[in-house]
Amino acid sequence: MSRERAPVPGVRRPRRAPRTAVVAAHEFRAIVRSGAFLVAALAGVALIALMSFAPAILAFFDRKGVRDVAVVDPGGATYEALAAAVATAGPEELGFRVRREPGPATPERVRQLLRDGHVDAVLAVRPGEGPAGEAAFVLTTATADDALAPL
Repeated sequence: MSRERAPVPGVRRPRRAPRTAVVAAHEFRAIVRSGAFLVAALAGVALIALMSFAPAILAFFDRKGVRDVAVVDPGGATYEALAAAVATAGPEELGFRVRREPGPATPERVRQLLRDGHVDAVLAVRPGEGPAGEAAFVLTTATADDALAPL
């Protein structure tokens, strides 16, 4: 039987950790030292890293290469600027190449170009139809009517 000593004034007695904390600390150290814990921890970190890069990885494998963009530009200035940029940087670097399509930039014309399947997108240029009289641009990659509403 242990005897309790009378407290000495001015001297603090060190506190002993409760037995539960000592046992928990011992168990934690035992688990952390095990090989299974290390494997699980590394696998978890690798899985989190893979999931954080999954969209970029999937986009890389889903790349179609160089996409074809039809430019419906009655004036031709926008097409010429895009063609010069593609010629300078190269279609592989930019991911697209352009070709000029004659005719007006009407919703019917855009739908027809997309339906034909020869292009991946259509850039429709409407000179003078912007809010301040500048050109309005609509890039369409779908045949849905709501995508063509601004035309």
